[in-house]
Amino acid sequence: MPPIQLNANMVAEDTFLKPVEGENGTMLILLLVLLGFIFAPAFIPALLILLLLYWQCHREPRKRYEESKYFAETHNEYRKVHSDKGAYGEYLTWGYLQNLPGYKKFLHNCYLPKDNGHRTYLTVPYRGK
Repeated sequence: MPPIQLNANMVAEDTFLKPVEGENGTMLILLLVLLGFIFAPAFIPALLILLLLYWQCHREPRKRYEESKYFAETHNEYRKVHSDKGAYGEYLTWGYLQNLPGYKKFLHNCYLPKDNGHRTYLTVPYRGK
């Protein structure tokens, strides 16, 4: 039996030797899945520990905020106060004024009439003796 002669045209037309479109992406996905199976036992507990630490760090300030007089007076949510610059500034102002000695009274978000018939807005009016 004579040997089979291959030329370049025959090799390029062979479907088994043609690269599949997106083969590199498929190989990358397979590699990532394989690495995921190898490192998942260590990654999942580490991720859970990080999530618990994040939760623990944010739980105590939230609890302190929700037990404060400011929360009782305004009922502003913790997330709103810490994400809105205006609400956070009002909270910080209240905190500084709260530390002043003596009697004090706070009225949050008040509209006061002006002489020209318009109104003015005060965030934290303070009255102390």
